[in-house]
Amino acid sequence: MNSYINSEVKTLFIVLITILSLFATIFVVWSLMKSDYHGVLTDLEGSIFTLEPLNVDHESEFSVQEIHFNENTKVKGEGNSIDDLKEGQEVKLWVDEDRHNKVANVIKIIE
Repeated sequence: MNSYINSEVKTLFIVLITILSLFATIFVVWSLMKSDYHGVLTDLEGSIFTLEPLNVDHESEFSVQEIHFNENTKVKGEGNSIDDLKEGQEVKLWVDEDRHNKVANVIKIIE
């Protein structure tokens, strides 16, 4: 191969690596921003609530999550404190596992 073709191959290789790096960066950022759970807040009692799926067929079985929260839980969106949580709200949650309990780090109130 002559030097012109070598430089073209190197340029193409650099462009492909740059594009792949960009896609990898976008994927990592997206996965960090994606919530762990999305659903409707129900059965709010003390520092525990139940999260149900958005679209529920009450004649079939569906999975509900028991979520705990504490004074370190941040609330975003349509509210800015734990006191703004109400049953029936659509929420997104970012959680951590703590001794077999799901503890919300961030609750984003959608509606």
